[in-house]
Amino acid sequence: MVKNLKDTIRNVAGELIGVLNVRNRDVILRRFGLKKGNKETLESIGQNYNITRERVLQIEEASLKQIRDHLATGFASKIRPLVSLAENILEQAGGVLREDELFNRFFGIEQNG
Repeated sequence: MVKNLKDTIRNVAGELIGVLNVRNRDVILRRFGLKKGNKETLESIGQNYNITRERVLQIEEASLKQIRDHLATGFASKIRPLVSLAENILEQAGGVLREDELFNRFFGIEQNG
């Protein structure tokens, strides 16, 4: 089931960011750690593209708006079950969890220690 859930998330995320052009998609993937697993700074991404970190921030903001607009077209129904699952996990935890703990619980990974 975890593999199926991961595949579902990967497919939905891919479709969601698929509305972005190549550079904007790369910026979003890198900023949110979806490319290599670690979040990158505005500065490091800017250095890669030879642009300022302020320009990277503008690209990020425009890309997130484009994604929100895509969600408003009915795409949100595809992610609603995933959001509900995350909300339930947070509710069971009293409303607050570290990001890594949320993801571990989301995928049913037991915490040691």
